[in-house]
This record gives sequence, structure tokens and C-alpha cells, in this order.
Amino acid sequence: MSPYYTILIPALSLALFATFEWYAPRRRLTMHRLWRWPNNVFVFIATKIFFRFTFQLAAPAAAFIAEYQHWGLLHWLPCPFWVACIATFLLFDFSNYVLHVAFHRFIWMWRIHRVHHCDPDFDVTTSLRSHPVDLLVTNFSHLALAFIVGLPAVAVIAFQFYSGLIGKFCHSNINVPVAVDRWLRLIMITPDMHRVHHSAWQTETDSNFSAVFPWWDWMFGTYRAQPIAGHDAMTIGLEYSRTQADQRGDRLLLMPFKK
Repeated sequence: MSPYYTILIPALSLALFATFEWYAPRRRLTMHRLWRWPNNVFVFIATKIFFRFTFQLAAPAAAFIAEYQHWGLLHWLPCPFWVACIATFLLFDFSNYVLHVAFHRFIWMWRIHRVHHCDPDFDVTTSLRSHPVDLLVTNFSHLALAFIVGLPAVAVIAFQFYSGLIGKFCHSNINVPVAVDRWLRLIMITPDMHRVHHSAWQTETDSNFSAVFPWWDWMFGTYRAQPIAGHDAMTIGLEYSRTQADQRGDRLLLMPFKK
């Protein structure tokens, strides 16, 4: 299995949603793309060079080993393959939800995760700016789940593809019609739903933690349908990180280590 799919799929989906943003934008950006985009891509490349070519493949590799050795709960219990595939999507997505809440609740985790939230605008490149340690924690949880539960390797790979696609879509600055958005958010995270999570107001930031399926926010009371100020007037990002200098790629990578 070639690790290059971890670059090819994000690149194609990035180009697709960037095209939609160009023709049907939801909000006017506050900072020029020629400054934000290169810095967001810089963080993406710096992170993926190490983690996407190494640790990203650890979860599928663990699933292959567990499948071959018959390790994990699903190998000890009678379980149809299709049930195991559904369990993979649900368990991975729920673990992402729990970790996301933790990244907001614990200060040392927030120092890492705020790299993603300090973007003063919200578009498809926002999905690229996650600190390497942020991805390390997420990928380690997937690795542990693949071993302990014995998840099918093909389902693990499928979830990585699907979650990457949804991640690009829900961060896109795309004007999705209200009627379409209302139906889509029953089964997936939409841009209008996730944009609330990127509000500069902490009450809204601490909502809509789900990554792929919206059901976890409904179940645990963290769902917020719309921002109070409306999508056009709401402030995106963090109040203490709004200048062009704050958005430099090198400063973003060093941000967790500074107060």
C-alpha cells in the first residue's frame, strides 16, 4: 500500500472544494488568500512529511496485523463483516469526538489544538492546518482501536479516505442552500454546522465537535444549529491571533510552546 494516497486524495479534494468556493463563496474572507493559503499549506506539508508518510499508515497496518493474527474483540466474537465495517466508522468517529472535546477542555491540549482554530478565516485550507502533535494523538487512538477491537483493515482505510473528504467539505467556504444543508446535516457535518465551531466566541467554539457524523453532538448536548450573530457577521478564529504575522507557518508550528 503506497503512502502517496495520503497526499493525492487531499490534493484532489482541496482543488475540488476550492473551485466551489471560488464560484459560490459563503462569506467574504478577511485576509487575502495569497498570504493565508501558502502558510496553511506550509503547516500541512510540514505535518504530512513526517506523520502522513509514517504514522498515518500505522492504523491500517495494525488492522492488517490484528486481522492476520486474529487479535481483537471482533475476532473473538461472531461478527459479520458488514457489522465490523460499520463498527469501524462509528468507533473511529466517536473517538475523534471524544478527543476533540478533550482538546478543548484541557489547557495543554488546547495549546496544541489552537493552531487549527486561530485561522481568522474559514475555508478549505483551514482543514490543512493541524499541528503534528494534534494528528499524533488522533492517529495513536486509531492505532489502539484497530488492535484492541480488531477492526477490518479495509474499513480502516475507507474511513481515512471518507473522513478526509468530509474534513475538506465541512471546512469549505461554500454557499450550501439552506434546504440542502438541513437535510445533509442529518447524516454528515456541513460547512454551516462546523463554521459555528470556529467562532471566536468560546460558547460557540465549545460546540459542534463531531468530525464526520453529527449524531455525537446531538447525544451529548454539544450541538448548536447556528451562530448567534449569523454566518455573515460572526467572527472567525481567536481574538488574540488575528494579524498576518500570527499566521506565519513557522509561528503556527511553534504556537503550542508559547503562551
